[in-house]
Amino acid sequence: MPPMMLLFSVPRFPRGFSIAAFAVLLLLASQAQSKLFSGDLRWTRSRDSQLEQKDLDIGLTHLLTLRDVDEDPVLVKAMQVIDTVTARSTCHQAAAAQLLGTCKAAGKDVAAEEGKHELLERAKSVYAVRLSVCETGEGRAAIPTACKPILAAPRQLSSEFEVVNSVYLPQCLEALMVEHYYWTSYSNSRQDANTLCQAVTLEASRLEALQSYQRLAELLPTFRSDLLSTRSQWLAFVKQQEQSTQELGKLQRKNQEESESQHKLEMELLHSAMNVAKEGLDDASRLMQQSMASAGSGIEQSREVSFGKAMAKAVS
Repeated sequence: MPPMMLLFSVPRFPRGFSIAAFAVLLLLASQAQSKLFSGDLRWTRSRDSQLEQKDLDIGLTHLLTLRDVDEDPVLVKAMQVIDTVTARSTCHQAAAAQLLGTCKAAGKDVAAEEGKHELLERAKSVYAVRLSVCETGEGRAAIPTACKPILAAPRQLSSEFEVVNSVYLPQCLEALMVEHYYWTSYSNSRQDANTLCQAVTLEASRLEALQSYQRLAELLPTFRSDLLSTRSQWLAFVKQQEQSTQELGKLQRKNQEESESQHKLEMELLHSAMNVAKEGLDDASRLMQQSMASAGSGIEQSREVSFGKAMAKAVS
């Protein structure tokens, strides 16, 4: 068990609990940054600095104990790095706290188009530079002059986000490459920085997802109420439409019955009129025949009379 775990024994929390200790490190970074990166690595051992050291140790220890990391390889590796940091000097812990703060702030406050990737990569390199200085500086090795601006109190965009001038970093890295022990330490710490920043981003994403789920859970009762209200309104509308459809069907059937009745009446009237007309035609035809017969009989009689007169006249 690491020494810090013995000093600050904390009971394990339930599985799935968030890495809240990251937030502790972020707060401590802003408290420590003005004094923890002095070039000569001479730290003030006052009561305040001792409390600061204790707070950093507790915060880093909580990071190890607040989550069951066995299920997440990224967090497993990050916990190993943090476990190592807890056993090192305040210089190491302050650099780690500042990196975690920058990674977290960049993840939530900086858009991709604003150069988030470049800022994060610079923050990781700054962390590696500070760690290499922490490790070799404790042996009082000479600190490259080009790296001293990076070890000064950092400028920040906000209370958490650190920005180091991009001009200083390439010059410092060139100076570190000259010294083998500095460059070896830098390379190892740079890999650790990737791990820590990835862990912070991963946890921040999970926390953001949990917050989204929480907001969704808070909205669900209202959504359910609105949904039930909408469903009730829809059912009432459907029922009204069904009633309207039934009424329309009744009206259509009534109109059809009336139309059929009207058609039947019209046909009866037509048949009646045709029968009357037929009877009238029959009567007219009989009268005409009778008239013609009567007229023919009169003509025949006239012919016979005329013939008789003619015969009588001829005889005489």
